Amino acid sequence: MVRFCLGILISACFLSGAGAQGLSGQDLANMCEKRFPNNINAHGDRMFCAGFINGIISYASLVRRGIDRPHGAEVVKYLVPCIPNDIETAEAKETLLKYLNENPKKRIQPALFTTTEAFKRAYPCIE
Repeated sequence: MVRFCLGILISACFLSGAGAQGLSGQDLANMCEKRFPNNINAHGDRMFCAGFINGIISYASLVRRGIDRPHGAEVVKYLVPCIPNDIETAEAKETLLKYLNENPKKRIQPALFTTTEAFKRAYPCIE
């Protein structure tokens, strides 16, 4: 339920043109990598990172479940990652950061695209 709520919140940010829309992969990586326990901004950045990632996970899950046409399901396999239902936020974050470290040129792209691409490569739907 928490992931669902976070997914709705992140989606609302995208649709409303709020802060997350201009976020690059580099911006998100910087937030996810903050390691300053006494810095209140670092804590907020880490929470934003977790919320963003969980929003992508929830969105992918909802899209996969919402397809009711046989040919539509085939298209979704190429567009949406098949992220395991029991994935932990820390594992998903490490997946994203690994992808960005291996593909530094992708860091300038929007965080929505880089995160989705990282998850599609790590958790493909195509067998």
